[in-house]
Amino acid sequence: PFGDEYSAILSFALTMSVILGVAMIGFNGWNWYLCLVGDSTIEFWQLKAKKLNIEMNSFAAQEFQRFQTIRDNLFKTFGTRNFLYAILPS
Repeated sequence: PFGDEYSAILSFALTMSVILGVAMIGFNGWNWYLCLVGDSTIEFWQLKAKKLNIEMNSFAAQEFQRFQTIRDNLFKTFGTRNFLYAILPS
């Protein structure tokens, strides 16, 4: 219905929307993973470095408190153990 006049810009917009959508899904998934395991990005990479026997400086070698259950991790992040309350806007 729009003809060839807008096909290039619509193709570009669709491509960018798909790329950004995939990136946002990945970013959101990564952050939910960190939330559920109770780590920050720094703690995640410190644990990864420890498993690979990579030497770290003294600050990075500090141990961080970790919880055992997903509910405790939700409480640490959102202040509630209820998943529904965690995803609702405050």
